[in-house]
Amino acid sequence: MYQHANPLLYTLREKNTTIQPYWIMVLQYLFIQLLQRCYNKYRYKQFLTTLEIGLTRRALLEDMEMINSEFQQMGGALLTSENLLFNIQSVFGSEGKLSLLHEKFRKRFASTERKMKFDFIDLIVHVLPVVAHSLWYCVIQSSCMSAQDATIWNCYNLFGYRLYNYVFVSYISFCLTFFVKLLAQMFENRTEPEHGDPKQNKKPRRKISHVIVIRAGGRGYTRGSGSRGGRGYGRGVGSRGGRGYARGRGQSRGGRWLQNERSNPMDVDDQQTVSINFLADLDVNADPKPFFVDPKVTLDQHIQAQTTNLPRYIAALFTLNENNVEIGQKAKACALAAAWCRHDHTLANNLLRHRQLFTLTEVLKAVMMLDAGRQLRAYEKQIKRLELSKTKPKATTLGKIKNNIDNVNRLKASTGSVSGAVARHIQRWTRTLTRQELEYFALHMPTESWKKLADIVHFNPSKDFPALPWFLPFCFGTPAPEETMVARCRTLTNENVNDLIQEFKIPYSHLKQFKDHLSDKSKAKIASYEEKLDTILWYYEDLQCPDVDDIISERLENGEEISLPYGKLMERLLVLRKLRDTPSETAAVGNIQDQNSVQSSKNKCYSYLLSVAEGQLAKIKLPLASPVAVMGDASYSMDVAIRTATILASLLTAVCSAKLNFFHTAMFLPAFTPKTIEDVLTLALTTKAHGLTANAAGLVSYYDNKEIIKTFIMVTDEIENTDVHTADGIPTRFFNLFMKYRSEVYPAKLVFISFLDNQHDQGQMYTEFLNANVPDVIQFKFNGKRPDLTKIDNLLGLLSTDSSQTFSDQLGKLQNEFEQSNIESVMTSLINKLTNNSPPNEV
Repeated sequence: MYQHANPLLYTLREKNTTIQPYWIMVLQYLFIQLLQRCYNKYRYKQFLTTLEIGLTRRALLEDMEMINSEFQQMGGALLTSENLLFNIQSVFGSEGKLSLLHEKFRKRFASTERKMKFDFIDLIVHVLPVVAHSLWYCVIQSSCMSAQDATIWNCYNLFGYRLYNYVFVSYISFCLTFFVKLLAQMFENRTEPEHGDPKQNKKPRRKISHVIVIRAGGRGYTRGSGSRGGRGYGRGVGSRGGRGYARGRGQSRGGRWLQNERSNPMDVDDQQTVSINFLADLDVNADPKPFFVDPKVTLDQHIQAQTTNLPRYIAALFTLNENNVEIGQKAKACALAAAWCRHDHTLANNLLRHRQLFTLTEVLKAVMMLDAGRQLRAYEKQIKRLELSKTKPKATTLGKIKNNIDNVNRLKASTGSVSGAVARHIQRWTRTLTRQELEYFALHMPTESWKKLADIVHFNPSKDFPALPWFLPFCFGTPAPEETMVARCRTLTNENVNDLIQEFKIPYSHLKQFKDHLSDKSKAKIASYEEKLDTILWYYEDLQCPDVDDIISERLENGEEISLPYGKLMERLLVLRKLRDTPSETAAVGNIQDQNSVQSSKNKCYSYLLSVAEGQLAKIKLPLASPVAVMGDASYSMDVAIRTATILASLLTAVCSAKLNFFHTAMFLPAFTPKTIEDVLTLALTTKAHGLTANAAGLVSYYDNKEIIKTFIMVTDEIENTDVHTADGIPTRFFNLFMKYRSEVYPAKLVFISFLDNQHDQGQMYTEFLNANVPDVIQFKFNGKRPDLTKIDNLLGLLSTDSSQTFSDQLGKLQNEFEQSNIESVMTSLINKLTNNSPPNEV
């Protein structure tokens, strides 16, 4: 009877019946959400929905409970600790931070309290629509009360569609708001007494205030009012002394410092929290390596390490650097800041002499760490002024200040400040900067860093920068003198670049943007005046021409040394070989004599560099457990990185006398085993990528033959997408096969050299081993889209120091030198040796 009536297709039996399109429901819900967010932003300063606010409040309550439990644990932990004096410092500081964190959560919790109550907007937006729609629904369905109109179509088929049309959206919106607020109120009522009881936080605070007096302080430690000393606390020769440290009135009696700290809702020192839990795991006597490669190590931990065993600490820094292990920027800044905090200016001055490790970036970061306390107090005063002002401050303004406070707290240490002595030593350091270095800074580096440093240290433009008195005013916006190279280079154009090169020795790093407009004469001029040959080789593609090739050969013949990192040298050799084997684009078409001349000059440069690389290769020793097997990924997904991967695999094979195979869906052997640099480059240029990725294919032959390999090196992008079969016909993938190899053949070590699209990714294969807690598995990452051979040095350093015995021998030898001789003399010798073999600044 109603076979042609289908509400889903809007074909209805009665023409006066309409069905609302389904997409209207989505628009209705989005409109209600937007209306609720706008109202909450206007009324409660929260651009969130009721559900989001409710979930946020629940999370805040749980965090506050956790902080309360931390308070209760601190009192007992303080008195039972073996290292009482150190724990007093850590616990007192962290107790204060937890208190401030609790206060921050409490304020955020209170700011949304009113929103969790039913208000006018709930009545208008949620209650009235559902009531009105329900009444109207009852009216239009009342016809079913009549026998004449109570048809199946009217009272059954249209029942659900009318319910959807009129009631569904408003009912769902009402229920969501009602139950969220109801549950929030019930949960808060259950937890209110626990958070409202002020006695919860007093016990540990009283314990700390009594015990803190035990600690022996320097002059002025407990002077003045308050249990932690008043004006002059920490000033003078105390164990936590330092110029102006925590200077102010009433440290624990509610004086300015502590009151300001507690009034600041965003004052959370993550570093301090980490240092309490993490310090026990670090011991400079056991393993100093994490202090320089682990970014989570704090400034306080560096101070503790230098205090415990300074010779071992410094020896570890120089040993890692000598092995080309990448030392983090934060670690270098912490090492410098820790020396200043300990008032060891001799150490700090010698570190600053190491220009390759300690640049302006590290100096500024170290100074910012020491200046964090002053910055924090300034931000707190700024917030207090805003809170006391008659006009309500903007939320964005407060948010920026609180974000700055969070950033400063991450840098802050428990001791130290930018004292007058520290400032004077930094001023002496800037006086050693040469004219060339300052011109380089002026041309290539942002001036903002120098402005920040000057604001803290208060440089004198002429006394502290004698090599270039106009440098500091230039950083603050004053133009450089017209006759100087910096001023002239600011006006470089495509038209005048060649003329200025003949007039000034302009660093090529500033000329790179004009490389397409350089004449051969200008290129030859650059090659002749650049201080280090490394710069010319680094930018060889931009400068290549017969005259430049001749100058490079001449400088090499005259005995000039190349100090390029080994990885960069390999990459330069690969470029030179490809250019040598390709007809020159610079030679005239059809002029065979010119082409032969170009090829001959490039071949001469290539031969010189090849001999240098062979000499460096002979010096590389990787103390990996032998035998070693290298497995190279030659699947299609490695197409971009195949040359770099092949060079790495071949190079490691030559260094370790390792076995080498490649794989895609199956394993295949290289055309020959590389033993020289020439072999490595030849293999890199001839190996092609194709097929799927079966990483287990590289391992299956070792497993089937039960051949003992102690170290496997897997060069791959970790995109494993197919199985292989073992000799017994069982399909498997790399993780399972390697675990079987470890259990049935030998518990081998595994090194992943991973080419990943994102440097922050772990890689799917390495993650499997991490999740399974498999020991002796390490990873070194390359960028899969832009593989960089210059990181080979860091890779070799990582592999060499991963052998605990070899690294310990090197470390112990250098530590003995520091212990038996004057630290300054040993550092001077090391720095001079490193300076002579360092790459140029431009690189």
